[in-house]
Amino acid sequence: MQATTKGGAGHHPPEILKKTSQEVNNDLLKTKSGAGTAFYVAAVILVGLTALGGVGFWMRSGDGFETHTPWAYLAAVFAFLLTTGLSAPLVAIAPRLARAHFSRPIARIAELWAAVGLVSLVIMVPLLLALPSASGRRSFWFTDLYREGWPAGAPHIYVILAVVFLVINGLALLWVGAIPDLAVVRDRTNSALHRKLALGWTGTATQWKKLRVWIGLLGAFYFMFLIFNHMVISFDLAQSLVPGYRDSIFPAFHALSGLQSALATTLVTMFIVRLCCGLKEYIGLDAFWGLAKLMMATSFLWAYFWWSGFIIFWYGRMPAEQNILYLYMVGPYKYFFLTTFTLNFLVPLLFFIWSPVRRSMLGPTLIASGILIGTFIDRLRIYTASYSVGLPGQKDYVGLDAPVEEFRRALTMMKPDIADVLMLIGVIAAAILSYMLFTRIFPLISLWSTKEGVLLQRVRPLAKMGLKVLAKPD
Repeated sequence: MQATTKGGAGHHPPEILKKTSQEVNNDLLKTKSGAGTAFYVAAVILVGLTALGGVGFWMRSGDGFETHTPWAYLAAVFAFLLTTGLSAPLVAIAPRLARAHFSRPIARIAELWAAVGLVSLVIMVPLLLALPSASGRRSFWFTDLYREGWPAGAPHIYVILAVVFLVINGLALLWVGAIPDLAVVRDRTNSALHRKLALGWTGTATQWKKLRVWIGLLGAFYFMFLIFNHMVISFDLAQSLVPGYRDSIFPAFHALSGLQSALATTLVTMFIVRLCCGLKEYIGLDAFWGLAKLMMATSFLWAYFWWSGFIIFWYGRMPAEQNILYLYMVGPYKYFFLTTFTLNFLVPLLFFIWSPVRRSMLGPTLIASGILIGTFIDRLRIYTASYSVGLPGQKDYVGLDAPVEEFRRALTMMKPDIADVLMLIGVIAAAILSYMLFTRIFPLISLWSTKEGVLLQRVRPLAKMGLKVLAKPD
């Protein structure tokens, strides 16, 4: 049960959607049946920005793939997509497993970010072509399996398998969870595409049972694949490119940052959908409040995992450890780090403790926007710093075993050129465009989950309070 007063300070009345099944179908399918002028204008702009990214890639390809250093900013935005878009489906998976009602209107919004995986597959190709072999540098892969040719000595094959499995799993999770809704669209429009995607769904008890089993299995596998991807990408495209850098906490920090950014991505998207798609009745304060509490928790965890990794190097004070701190936190990238620390921890800490901010729609959205900016800057910090030191034998190599003063004199910030800027803009535009295009196939809010929620929620009076009574589906 959830208790809320009818007019007391600091409380809001229970949110109950009073709609029939037919009304829910009509409301939620409006956003898919016809796109307005604003949608097409935004799509054209995003296509143009994506084309600029292609120009940037063409300019960068002139540097070749013999060394990985020129591709630092593309690696950073690749990791940013993993941390935000590809991590967002977790916001649908975890509350669904916990039978949380507040997540019903936002689950599909989060799952649709699986579309970003298609963009990740494309930009992964040049990164792997330029990624050096694990032979001759620290790695936990079985390098003897690949002696000659590409992918010589790994880690290429592991990165490919990890990302491909994650993308397929995410798209399958989106599709399976939307089958009942696709059947509704099929019956209304007689669309050939939706007829194929609906797989003959008629809504029998057996089909519903299988659907819930598949959603649970795909959700569990997606969580495992996502954490594995964070480990692989953070290690092979960042940590292992800095000879002598050993930090077992860094992959966990990278994954935890993904959880925080997943909540922020979903919350910002939810606010935009509510504002622009006329779905205010379906996305209420409870959804924002629920995500705000989770985002506050992950912000504290962000600081905890960062501190756990930082204190080891700070307390050890060996030359290599001092060089690591200089490379990532107190050297040329110190303002990047300070900005991230402020937006991802200090701002949530200072503002989420205030109930009026936490229990609002605009407050959590602004904080989530700051977290996304902080995460983007953090990925630039981590990956460009890792790519800047080079590898032994390369002209730009700076060893961590060098004396501290010598290391600091040799190290400079890797500044982006026009090709890097165009690629950053193009990739982010392509990610947003892919999300928008997928909304033309899948309804933004799950019809069947919303209608189930209507059946399972009631408000019962108790003295001067209104109690929201929540039933469990099974």
